[in-house]
Amino acid sequence: MSRGIVKAELIHINPGIRRVLKDTLRIYRSACEYIGNVVYDNFEYISTIDTTMNKKKYIESLIHKTKDNPNPKYDFDDKFYKFPSYYRRSAISFALGEVQSYITRLEQYKEAKETAEIAGKKFKTKEPTLNLSGNTCPCMYHGQMFIQENNKIYLKVYNI
Repeated sequence: MSRGIVKAELIHINPGIRRVLKDTLRIYRSACEYIGNVVYDNFEYISTIDTTMNKKKYIESLIHKTKDNPNPKYDFDDKFYKFPSYYRRSAISFALGEVQSYITRLEQYKEAKETAEIAGKKFKTKEPTLNLSGNTCPCMYHGQMFIQENNKIYLKVYNI
């Protein structure tokens, strides 16, 4: 059986389930914003790391406490208690991409502005902004974040 993209719609959803899904989304987006600020604050060093995988590992070491890393620089684990690793890694990927995109757009903006000023032209383009609280959603990895059995799907979500 091949695993492709499956589109599902929740037709009959009670208010309790809706609240839990919204809470999960709110917490995930808050974590993305938190991690994005960490990435931005440390981007000068992060940009020198050779591969994306190593960048993600470094970011995770800044925020996540482990046996080998008992004192991370940031208190992510305290703010996002029992945050699932798949959500954390997805949030790290999102945040890294957003910050890298912002830095690239900012550099392009500054170059274009300087070129326009040298040519004596008006520069009307607005400076790009870093939006870390975008409309991102957590990845739902099969077997980790959801399980499908017959006609039912079991999701791993926050229930505060």
